[in-house]
Amino acid sequence: MNTGHIISQANEFFGTDVTQTTKFKAPLWDAKCSVVRYLVADMQIPYKDLKNVLNCTSNELWFLRVHGDNKMMVPAFRSKYTEFVSSLTP
Repeated sequence: MNTGHIISQANEFFGTDVTQTTKFKAPLWDAKCSVVRYLVADMQIPYKDLKNVLNCTSNELWFLRVHGDNKMMVPAFRSKYTEFVSSLTP
């Protein structure tokens, strides 16, 4: 499963384009946090490989990852994240 394939599945799952820039707390924010958390934490893809693909700086990607990790303590976010990861197909 490559990054582009995961991103297109994420766009379909969340009903948005996770490659767009977003502001903190915008509806797109949680979706982008989920995608970055999955790609970096679970798939072990380096930030430098995601900068252009997700239209973010390395600092923004780091912040999205950390925020995604912290939001895993929120049951609703964790449930949606688990649902997202389960929906991914090779």
